[in-house]
Amino acid sequence: MENKKKKRFIGVYDYTVILTYISLSITVIGMTQAIEKHFKIAIVCLALSGLCDMFDGKIARTRERTEPEKKFGIQIDSLCDAICFGVLPVAIGYSVGMRNWFDMPILLIFPLCAVIRLAYFNVAEEERQKQTTDARKVYEGLPVTSVALILPLLYSFHKDIGECFPAVYGADPMIIMKNDNMVSINTCVEMDLTGNICSESIGPQIISGSGGAFDYVYGALHSRGGRSIMAFTSKTKKGVSKIVPMLTERLKKEMAQ
Repeated sequence: MENKKKKRFIGVYDYTVILTYISLSITVIGMTQAIEKHFKIAIVCLALSGLCDMFDGKIARTRERTEPEKKFGIQIDSLCDAICFGVLPVAIGYSVGMRNWFDMPILLIFPLCAVIRLAYFNVAEEERQKQTTDARKVYEGLPVTSVALILPLLYSFHKDIGECFPAVYGADPMIIMKNDNMVSINTCVEMDLTGNICSESIGPQIISGSGGAFDYVYGALHSRGGRSIMAFTSKTKKGVSKIVPMLTERLKKEMAQ
């Protein structure tokens, strides 16, 4: 009888790469949790991926590998790192509320820098291994895995993610509208008959800080069962009506009907 060769899947599946595969799997879970706004779980997944990456190289060196296995290990590690530490942090940042135009360069540049760094490492490591079989003692540049330490560390100083990102998370209409039966109660200085509202100034004099009111009005109106309430007296202490045909000249309009 002829010896039949066992069919094998392409790739390497021994224990030298198992932590890399586990790291990627944890990252995918982290992405789903970031999408579902479970930021604590997403950040824990990022930290666990970093922990796996810390030991995968040490484990890989415990076994005598063929040259193709070594090259496969380098490539698969960098490909997974690009997703774990280049894409997951961006997913967390976007889900938290980094959606303004000035946030986009950060979300674009971060993964770009990660893949460039990893590609550079792959080339440098392949050239190094042609000259020596010793383990790498010096690492050039900042490892992309450092984000797995930095982001959880920043988070650990706060009780919840809302305190960590108050500007982008606490007043994000997309987050607010996810709360069913949300009710926003705001006040204003003046309202005209078309529904325009002024809540920040009287003529040239600013009497209130900018931002926040519109976000909660918009978020509450788009919440399931939500509503927005404007609560204010109809007249000033001097008897001047706050409800006018048109907003007083030079008053700042913050919200439209």
